Amino acid sequence: MITETRASYNGVRTRVLSVAGSGIPLVLLHGFMDSADTWRALMAEFEAAGRAAIAVDLPGFGAADAREPDAMIVPRLDAFADALLAEVGPAVVIGNSLGACTAVRGARQPAAARIRPR
Repeated sequence: MITETRASYNGVRTRVLSVAGSGIPLVLLHGFMDSADTWRALMAEFEAAGRAAIAVDLPGFGAADAREPDAMIVPRLDAFADALLAEVGPAVVIGNSLGACTAVRGARQPAAARIRPR
């Protein structure tokens, strides 16, 4: 069963979808103009396979806080992802479109060496 909760990462309140399981958690980042809901079918597959996974609404999308009007999106996403992964711990990050960009950028940062883009 996919659980829906609220959390805050780098000061951005967001919705978190999760499934329980074992292994290194899978963190799913959606694309531009999308939401965590895009991952529901895949999360059901992960749950059936016994893998822990979470998907979040990125800042400004889905049920997350709106982006500040003058805020640059990429640095805000970088800080959001860093805070998310600092809480989740080591994870495999799977992204689509903007989410993939965020995952790859995070993997390039020394503090985010725990991220493995896919």
